[in-house]
Amino acid sequence: MMEADTAVRQPAGTYLPSSGSSDTDPFSLIEQIGSRPPFWFEDGADAGGGYWVVTRFQDAREVQQDPATFSAIDAAVPWVVLDQPLLPSFADPPTVQRYRKILIPRMSPTVIEPLRPHMERTCEAILDRFAAAGHCDVVAEFAQVFPLAIFLELFGMPEDGRPEFIFWTHKWHHDRKEQPAAWARIREIVARHLQAKLSDPGGDLLTAIATATTGDDPISMDDAVNLASTVFLGGLDTVPSLITWSLRHLALQPELRAALLADPALAERAVEEFLRMYSITDPRRRVTKNTDFHGAAMRAGDRVVVSTACADRDPDAFADAGRARLDRPVNPHMAFGLAAHRCLGIHLARPELATALTKWHERIPDYAIAPGARLSFKAGVLSIESLPLVWAVPQTSADRG
Repeated sequence: MMEADTAVRQPAGTYLPSSGSSDTDPFSLIEQIGSRPPFWFEDGADAGGGYWVVTRFQDAREVQQDPATFSAIDAAVPWVVLDQPLLPSFADPPTVQRYRKILIPRMSPTVIEPLRPHMERTCEAILDRFAAAGHCDVVAEFAQVFPLAIFLELFGMPEDGRPEFIFWTHKWHHDRKEQPAAWARIREIVARHLQAKLSDPGGDLLTAIATATTGDDPISMDDAVNLASTVFLGGLDTVPSLITWSLRHLALQPELRAALLADPALAERAVEEFLRMYSITDPRRRVTKNTDFHGAAMRAGDRVVVSTACADRDPDAFADAGRARLDRPVNPHMAFGLAAHRCLGIHLARPELATALTKWHERIPDYAIAPGARLSFKAGVLSIESLPLVWAVPQTSADRG
């Protein structure tokens, strides 16, 4: 067996940073990681005592499907040290299923699919604010506006709080030093709204959480706050990031954009490819017992980072893995995670992403990144800070005089 301090130990900085900003595209680094061993033990100042990195598709699948060996409990320590756990993210079966049962009825396709016409109208109205201007910052004017309008309505929180919600969510996802303060503030915000739902219930997700039972007992307020806060964090940052990565990719690939324009029905396939190519979160696990993982001696207490970004670009799992293909017949990516921790927002994220791509290209079919723009990228939940796009605006007869 390999020992963590010999054959598979790597120098500091060989994997992605866990917080902060950079002018280096993280997915260019991931392409380089793909040439390294399938897993290794990462050490160094940013490693918090060290952790295993798993990069290949089948290994990543195995880790996520074996909670008895790879636990989600305390898996993020010492990266994230909190007095209250994120639920159900930091729980194992059967506890994780107990909390998921509260959310599933409000996040199912039977609830989400009827919202599509409303999503489309909302998206069109937002695009109409800037389509005639010939330019926008995708992040600030579209990606952080459209999906959040839908999510906050479904969740049961007011859209006018969006700037504060985004601020604290970004602190959580991208600034490790600020995570405890961000978590505390998010819990305060969510707790206030949960209390209001107890006296004035509605048909939203917060009401479902506030009035839920676990077993035969009402959910405790602490658990309700932790559960709702986790949903809040997941709903506010991931889809905006994916919209931004998708439009950046299409801005740089005019032939792919032309295919979408020729056949808008390809939008759903495009969504799956962008989810695969831009898997932006890495599940964390903790080893529960000494185990030989395909020749690596993992010890009880070791931490594991599952690099879904690498796994979803694994050439052994995906033909032509480094290229977005709209003709890919099967796409078993793990952008939403797997098994007991598969993202419950999957049925909302997919139609939001498809609607964003379809409606954007109806209004703005030809666009490019603004000349001279220098993009900056955020670690944590991998994202782009700002994406300035420009496009030609057809002249009207009034414009021509």
